[in-house]
Amino acid sequence: MPGAVRLVAATALLCAALISLPFVILTLPFLLPALVIVGTPVFLAALVFFAYYLAVVVERPRVFAKDTLFNRTLLKAMPSVSEKRFFPTPYLFGRHAQTIAGAMRRAPHIPYERVLVKTPDGGQFAMDYYHNEESAVPEHARPAVLVCAGLTGGSGENYVRSVVAAVAREGMRAVVFNNRGCADTPILTPRSYSAANTEDLALAVRELDARLPGGAPVVAIGVSLGSIILTKYLSELGARGERSRLLAAMAVSNPWDVHLASDSLERGLAYWFYNLRLTRKLQRLFRDNGAVWKGAGGDVSRKGVLRAASIREFDVELTCKQFGYATVRDYYDDASSRRVVHTVDVPLLALNAADDPFAPVEGIPTGVPDRNPNVILAVTGRGGHIGFLDRLLPFVGDTYMDRVALEFFLAVLRTTPGQHTKYFATPTAAAR
Repeated sequence: MPGAVRLVAATALLCAALISLPFVILTLPFLLPALVIVGTPVFLAALVFFAYYLAVVVERPRVFAKDTLFNRTLLKAMPSVSEKRFFPTPYLFGRHAQTIAGAMRRAPHIPYERVLVKTPDGGQFAMDYYHNEESAVPEHARPAVLVCAGLTGGSGENYVRSVVAAVAREGMRAVVFNNRGCADTPILTPRSYSAANTEDLALAVRELDARLPGGAPVVAIGVSLGSIILTKYLSELGARGERSRLLAAMAVSNPWDVHLASDSLERGLAYWFYNLRLTRKLQRLFRDNGAVWKGAGGDVSRKGVLRAASIREFDVELTCKQFGYATVRDYYDDASSRRVVHTVDVPLLALNAADDPFAPVEGIPTGVPDRNPNVILAVTGRGGHIGFLDRLLPFVGDTYMDRVALEFFLAVLRTTPGQHTKYFATPTAAAR
């Protein structure tokens, strides 16, 4: 019966088409001028749009790097940065479109194993491990990527899961460092986290060092606030002449000058789209753990924290008081990566977009590579904040950020001798 029904339906459609054909033929001479009149402006508008897109929007990233043999080797292995042009999604190339659409992307589910790390002051933070046991790289040589998320973010953020999935496809494992209170981790002491304090990250690196096999290399990626903390941690090590387990690091969408970043987020649409929303998330973290601060004494005012209408006001009411800053200006001075990045002593790739509403382009320290050959800066014209969308269907699949991170990490692994080297001799060796 279903076959008979389909046959009857097909016959009816064919008859309807034959009946309407003479009408279409008779009216076509009258319809064509109307189609031309309406269609010509649309066609011309589309032509102008794509000419503008190709001539103005699409461009190669600007790369700032010291001309050394090692940097030339790295950049040659990163064609997305050094050779190819960045094609942002044509209908989402604006700064806010990239930022907001980036936050709406879908990313794969990652089956983490959670480890709670106790801190010397009685607090805790979570580290989420993805061991990637299906990797072709043996446990003793399997590289680990340490991921540091943005403000209020953690292992569940789509940009975190996206980069974890990308490196896992090349045989690596991943570990996400979650700041106190983030990723559903209760706060145990009257202290959360700040952009300028690296104590918890340093403890996380030591914890990772103790858990991983000795031959497994470790690289790191920090995003937004995570990139600030990661950069400062590396700069502090470099200033002291110390090294950690981290072979190299990548900083994505770093707000290099926190004063400029704060000013930018308090203007126009950026305030309503991002600043106010992030302030409410910070207040929710404080409110959910309110009992900890309630019995702590000191000069933290619950009303003042919950009355804050911006990130700056929240920092005045809580962050500065927790970490001993006399003024928010002092805190933002201490948190600005551009002041300290010159002492980083491992390869550091920084990826920023010139239109980032969180990180004004004038704050990017483009002169630092001349002072510190370890630093490579790549600045795309478009990309927003943690956006970097360049697919026609950008809500699934990887992003430009994921591909650049993968190219960078693979380049570092291939140029660093060790037990892992033979598994990463070619771009897809580990995946096979």
